[in-house]
Amino acid sequence: MIQLYGLTLDDRWEEPLLAELLSGAPPARQKQAGQYRFPADRIRCILGEASLRTLAWTKANVPPETVKYTQNKYGKPRFLHPAGYHFNIAHAGRWVLIAWGDEPVGIDVEPVGTMEASVAKFAFHPAEYAFCMAYGEAISFFRIWTRKESYIKYYGKGLSIPLDSFHFQPDMSEKEELALHGKGQSFLHFTERRPDPDHLAAICTKSGEVGQMQRLTPEDLRP
Repeated sequence: MIQLYGLTLDDRWEEPLLAELLSGAPPARQKQAGQYRFPADRIRCILGEASLRTLAWTKANVPPETVKYTQNKYGKPRFLHPAGYHFNIAHAGRWVLIAWGDEPVGIDVEPVGTMEASVAKFAFHPAEYAFCMAYGEAISFFRIWTRKESYIKYYGKGLSIPLDSFHFQPDMSEKEELALHGKGQSFLHFTERRPDPDHLAAICTKSGEVGQMQRLTPEDLRP
């Protein structure tokens, strides 16, 4: 089962609290947060890291200062401690989303804007591109895009998995199995969530069991 948590930049994230949250992060994460050009990106980075430490304490009874990570050769992080838990983080627009549970997971979230026809033509499988052009609405593009991103993040191999090497059935239901062309892959499930009317998220799992999003607030993260 995957649990989904969301934090919004619309909440009041005061600088003293952000500095306190950042001070508890690993040195590499602190350095990363300091390299962002835009304040919103820095805040998203801090909130994602702080949320993991909060969840380690509230869900696994692991003190935040003892949380340890490692990563694969493509850069996907995973827990060393607490063991047995999986997570993935996505942030875009006003949202930071954390998928947490007892199975591997990939998640993506995007603000739903205008349809990027040129991106779809370049990155999508021909069947997906044709579907986007026929459907003619931005939501069709972002439903495909978020699912592709969540699939890539599920495996944690980055763009070594070409975006056009797999595709989805054109009905684009809220929860569907993955259709891979030319690959004998087990089915994966994709669950759609809308943090708000302007954003769309996709969560990739083996089980298809994903809870509704729970909001985290500054009070939830406060040490």
